[in-house]
Amino acid sequence: ARLEAWEDMPRDTRLETLKLGASAAIWALQLCRPRRRANVMFERLRAARDPVTRIALHARTLREDGRDYVSLTPKGEVKNLRKLEFVIRAQDAEILRWWIEELRPLYIETRQIADSCYLFPGTAQPRNLRAGLDLPPGCVSGAWFAEAWTAGAAIVGLRLTTHQARHTAAVIWLARHPGDFAGAAALIGSSERIVREKYGADDSAGIAAEARA
Repeated sequence: ARLEAWEDMPRDTRLETLKLGASAAIWALQLCRPRRRANVMFERLRAARDPVTRIALHARTLREDGRDYVSLTPKGEVKNLRKLEFVIRAQDAEILRWWIEELRPLYIETRQIADSCYLFPGTAQPRNLRAGLDLPPGCVSGAWFAEAWTAGAAIVGLRLTTHQARHTAAVIWLARHPGDFAGAAALIGSSERIVREKYGADDSAGIAAEARA
């Protein structure tokens, strides 16, 4: 893909254009495996280091594997303390590579911010972290992430929040694989018990309403 007439664009237009590129990368990740928003916001290309001592605090969560990418979020960063690991392949990997290699450097330059360890760099401080989890500043804000996600949702016609996307993925999985609560749990990074509690009742209308809520 090419960004036409880049030099002639106003700065605000460039930033909005690059936010759409970030949105494509976010959706590529979430369509592979829908996760909670924080796990995407804190996805890391490099180890997270203390901004003063430069001591490594936490390992990177995203790495290349040939033409693919592997995302591995340690259990200490996940709400239900379950490690999340999945592979990003094919077109999803190409979208992610486009963001990492071409658009992300442009975004840093255009926004005039420092690079950081995060896949989606910004100037915010990670918030609402689990006790003992210490991540450095340099991520995007929750508001920025919501805007990027919503912009992509509007383009593809799927007006879902990240929270709704997880519910919907579980509903679709169980519709295609009736009774496979273990598979649905693996897909959304939850436990089979929780999935049974949320989606096990024979109430298709109720489940559909919850997915739309």
